[in-house]
Amino acid sequence: MRTAGLLFALAIGATVVLPNTAAAAVAASCTWHSSTLSGPAGTSATNLYTTDDNGGWAGTAYFSGVGYHVVTWKNGTVTDYGGVGAPSASTIVDDENRSGALAVTMMAGPYTYVQNAYRITGGQWQQLAPAAGGSHPEARAINDAGDVFGTDGEVSNGLTGTVVLRWPANQTTPVAVAGLPFDSTVLGLDDDGTLLVGIPDANGVPVPHLLRGGVLYPLPPSAGNVSSYAVAISNGRVTGSVVSKSVKYTAVVWDGNQVAHALPGGDMGVLINPSDLVVGTLGGSGATNGVWRNGTLEYTFGTTNNYIALGAISDDGSFAGDVDKVPTVWQCS
Repeated sequence: MRTAGLLFALAIGATVVLPNTAAAAVAASCTWHSSTLSGPAGTSATNLYTTDDNGGWAGTAYFSGVGYHVVTWKNGTVTDYGGVGAPSASTIVDDENRSGALAVTMMAGPYTYVQNAYRITGGQWQQLAPAAGGSHPEARAINDAGDVFGTDGEVSNGLTGTVVLRWPANQTTPVAVAGLPFDSTVLGLDDDGTLLVGIPDANGVPVPHLLRGGVLYPLPPSAGNVSSYAVAISNGRVTGSVVSKSVKYTAVVWDGNQVAHALPGGDMGVLINPSDLVVGTLGGSGATNGVWRNGTLEYTFGTTNNYIALGAISDDGSFAGDVDKVPTVWQCS
């Protein structure tokens, strides 16, 4: 499922105390290599955001004077689904399910701020209605049945915040997700229906929890740390980071019992798949990104001269993102 980009951006935007050296990678049983993906003809920029977990990837392509189009890459074919909004609007492909249905958010502003959520299924765009009293719906995840999960902005008791919503596959009108307080956010979705959510604390900072079967389970920091950031969920495990009082970030995976385990050398886990393959960022000098298999660092890549935006990881162990704004896929074979 898609990473929780909002929390990830918040975490890396803070002052971070890093170790002086990164952990050494252990040799993998396969060889990691990367390849690039091209956008449709005429595009000036492309971004990769998510995957169908079956060899396909999805993102956006920007056409000068036209704006962003939603595109997918599958079996060597690039499909252009068109776009919505003005040329200045931003479009994010939030998630893709195994049938190729997409959850999309369009944002335009800042002075006349507009935000709309969409589902693309069978090549057709469906605009998802806001909640009653809402105005800024945002899609965050889509399950294999085609249900979209996300949020909408509302005012409650004079306070502005978000409510968590589900847009069922057969309708564009949302229903509220029960069991969550006002101003909760959606961070991710697991295959069994568990939602990874942010629950606001007394200061309004989102604290990561799992919502499973109507029950909330917190993801606490490990010993010696004071706060948690969750980014992605898969097969009952969550990756992200814990933060110490001195604002040192440590990449972690929370296991099925919500216990955090450190990822050697990492400061933030960003992507995770059902086999406990994690991709994230490294602290210290040298490479900027790493891959951990079952908690062991096996591959490092990237330098401070690269701009790397991690996008998605597939069930088969391949992962993808943008390197210097070029969609790139990594595989181990």
